[in-house]
Amino acid sequence: MNIGMIFVTSFIGLSFIAWAILSKFLGFHGAWANVVVTLGTGLTALCLSRFYIVTQHLSAPPLKSIIILFCVAMVNGYAVSLYARNVANPEIPAAIFMVMVSVFMVIWAPILDYVLNGATPDIRQIFGYMCATGAIYLLGTK
Repeated sequence: MNIGMIFVTSFIGLSFIAWAILSKFLGFHGAWANVVVTLGTGLTALCLSRFYIVTQHLSAPPLKSIIILFCVAMVNGYAVSLYARNVANPEIPAAIFMVMVSVFMVIWAPILDYVLNGATPDIRQIFGYMCATGAIYLLGTK
C-alpha cells in the first residue's frame, strides 16, 4: 500500500469516528445524530456516485443484486442507529466503544471476504486477527 492510500485510509477512519465524538460533544441524542449524519452522508454519496455513474457510463447492476445490497444497507442503517445511540450515551465510554466496533470490523472483514469471495488470509494476517480478538477482550474488561 502506497503512502497516498495510507492517507486515504486515515481520512476515512477519522471521518468515521469524528461525527460520533463531535455529536457527543455537542450534546446530540443518538437519534438526532443518526438523522443528521445519515442525511449528510447520503446526500454526499448520491452526488459523488451520480458523477461517477455519468462520467464513466456505468451500467446498472442486476436487479437481484440491487435488492440484496439494499437489504444489507437496511441492516447497516440499523447498525448506524445503534452506533449513534451508544456513542451519544453518557454512560458509555465513546472512545472504547468506537475502538471495539473498529476491531470487530477487523475481525469480520476477512471472514466475510473468505465466505463471499474466497480470499484466504496468510499466516501474518491470521496472527493480526488473533491480536484483534485479544484487543476486544482487553477493551471489554476492567
